[in-house]
Amino acid sequence: MQKEENMENTLKLNTKRTIYIALGFFAVLMFWQVFNFYVPLILRVMLMDMGVENFNTIIGMIMSIDNLFALLFIPLIGILSDRTKTRIGKRMPYIICGVALTVLIFPFIPVLFMLGSGWGAFGGALAMMAIVLIAMSIVRTTAVALVPDVTPKPLRPKANAYVNFIGYIGAILAGGIAMIVHADLVKDQSAMVLIPFIAVSLIMVLMIALLFRNVKENKVLAEMEAELELGEKMAETEAAKRPDRKLTRQDKINLAIILGSIFLWFFAFNAVETFWSTYGGYTDNLTGEVIGGVLGGGSLVGLAVIVLPVTSLITFPFVIWLNKKIGQKWSVIMGISLMLVPMSLLILATSLEGIQGFFVLLAFASCGAGWAMINVNSFPMVMNYANKNNKGKFTGIYYVASMSAQTLTTVIAGLFADYVFNDDWRFLFPYAAIFMAGALVLMLFYKRKQQTEVIAEEAKAATEEIDDEKFNF
Repeated sequence: MQKEENMENTLKLNTKRTIYIALGFFAVLMFWQVFNFYVPLILRVMLMDMGVENFNTIIGMIMSIDNLFALLFIPLIGILSDRTKTRIGKRMPYIICGVALTVLIFPFIPVLFMLGSGWGAFGGALAMMAIVLIAMSIVRTTAVALVPDVTPKPLRPKANAYVNFIGYIGAILAGGIAMIVHADLVKDQSAMVLIPFIAVSLIMVLMIALLFRNVKENKVLAEMEAELELGEKMAETEAAKRPDRKLTRQDKINLAIILGSIFLWFFAFNAVETFWSTYGGYTDNLTGEVIGGVLGGGSLVGLAVIVLPVTSLITFPFVIWLNKKIGQKWSVIMGISLMLVPMSLLILATSLEGIQGFFVLLAFASCGAGWAMINVNSFPMVMNYANKNNKGKFTGIYYVASMSAQTLTTVIAGLFADYVFNDDWRFLFPYAAIFMAGALVLMLFYKRKQQTEVIAEEAKAATEEIDDEKFNF
């Protein structure tokens, strides 16, 4: 018994280091929040100025490019970084190079938008987007893979909560910028559109500098070797306990279910995330044109972008407690439900003003809480099936599921807007609710052992297999 307690005590999360690692995720989320808010608006203005019809379909296709690049590059970068060895680590070189390329190119997107006109400027903006999106695919893969690299498996959901907590501060910061530089300024091609892109670039440099200075990847891996090995032995899957063994049949079924669910909820959420600024800024058939004001037009659209990550931020610490009470599966199911219900109710919205404006904000708050419950658990649930030699590979598998959904959903939503709903974006929330409901149904088939059984088996296996002297603390 004393031996089991000693082993459990060795697995303590290094909170300070986890927070520094989370700065990479801070930069990633801030970037994507700004990109998804402003780029669809910029593309819309440029295409309308050129007299292009069916521009929603084109925007959807362009907005899917980032996810297509991610789909192509993330598995490759994950495997490549697994095999990389440098004096600054295997993930850090990719993070630094990707961020450097991003901050150099990102501000040129609004520059071309404001100063150029016609197909030349449009093509230049697309080229800048392509370079930035490739760079950020590299950053996202390696920054996320760094977390399981230095975190024992039993502690990964807790670490993921910290990472998401810090990351969503970046999203909140981006939401604040969206309230100041709102959709109307993009329509007017104001020079203020430069502000979000320059601000993100500067803050990304600061965040990655702090990460690099405070987390020496090779040193941390050497210090964590014993704890990481213990975490492998305490894993819930046989393949994770023994790297030479393959996934069991039940492991494969569970992995397929969680990947399918990830696909469906990203299919739902990314459509809302990508086209929310379009819905709020251009949907003039909600009962008259949306106008400015405390809860109208750009102000509400930007405020909703803040409300969602704020409620996620508040929920992250609660998820750790909830996981212990009901397990990861039911935490995820609860999170899906908290998103499905408000998405379904938003079908009834006819205005973004007054009491309905407050209702919209409450709906986004509920979605934020639900998204936190999903995000804290989904990536660790996939990584439970990885072993110490293939974390990058399974990071890639996770992103194949999520990015393929995001690639398809923006294109399909754009097609619906142009060819079915005549630029009436009120279909957005019913569309999202259907796929979120599919994720809920699929997750009900996910089978896991009771938490008490898992803990008992982990402790027993660890007691039998771990050398006494190696873990003599």
